Amino acid sequence: MDNRVRKNEICIVNLPSCDYVFSASPSCFIGYGFNRSKLEVDILSDLLKERRIEAYEAGGTLAPGQHVFCQKICSKIIQSQFCIVLLNNEKVGKVKKPNANVHMEYGLMLGFNKYILPFQHEDYSLEFNVAGLDTIKYNDTSFKTKAAAAIDQAILQTTQKSPDTSLMGPDVGAYLLLHGAIISSLDNPTDKAIYQIGSLCGFYLCLDFTGNRYIYFGNFPKLPTSVIAWRIKKLLEILEQRFAGLEFRVTKGLMTQQQMDLLLDLYRTMEIWILANNAEDRETVLKLLDGCTATVTVFTVADVSEEVSKSEMY
Repeated sequence: MDNRVRKNEICIVNLPSCDYVFSASPSCFIGYGFNRSKLEVDILSDLLKERRIEAYEAGGTLAPGQHVFCQKICSKIIQSQFCIVLLNNEKVGKVKKPNANVHMEYGLMLGFNKYILPFQHEDYSLEFNVAGLDTIKYNDTSFKTKAAAAIDQAILQTTQKSPDTSLMGPDVGAYLLLHGAIISSLDNPTDKAIYQIGSLCGFYLCLDFTGNRYIYFGNFPKLPTSVIAWRIKKLLEILEQRFAGLEFRVTKGLMTQQQMDLLLDLYRTMEIWILANNAEDRETVLKLLDGCTATVTVFTVADVSEEVSKSEMY
């Protein structure tokens, strides 16, 4: 997945620029007709939850008003890691018709160049305007298997595989080094597994000089403060649930008690560092995290520039 930040700078309904960031969250927008595809959506939601991807759907029904449209549909499609659309017809009297709202949502996904998984039950046929697009056909028996395989492929294609430190710039790397942190090379299974959790929310994985303390680093100076806070909270939620399940893995023989104790020690000492744009953004992020018990440190672009310039590194 491309790490460069891309904002939605041109509103499709002529409102001021919203600046929502594309693929900003580990989520999936599902477009569907509520009267026909609710069972499929329940299956999709379970599959996504198992893979720690948040499912979002607007029920195939649009509330009136541009701002509701922006908040419930357009912004969610923009921020989703990938999208799913169910192109099943609905009965209107005795006639089966496509759902206009679903096709509108599909059009938005295509227009925003999202990674899309289109599904349609084999009882129906595609409308002429989307008939040329690849679509996964399914029946009641095959849907879950086909959906699971397609979702796994979507996650593989849209999730960052490894940290690209070149995107941070030399000053940021130098600042981390001055504060005792090194970007992990992911050369052992533990580091790689812990990195993969954070990468879902756009974090790098750093180690201190001893190699025994982990730091998730979010290089987020171009993101809105609400998105930064969301990513931090979602990362903490994933970590809490993941580490809460370690005891179950021990009882099932999937790991030893010693391995669990080691991971819990790493979890307890873990920190989150955030690079924000300016001091105002730092204060806003910390305010949005009020009540958070994790150790979160927020520094700014100016902090980086000032400290690196005063050092003897260059």
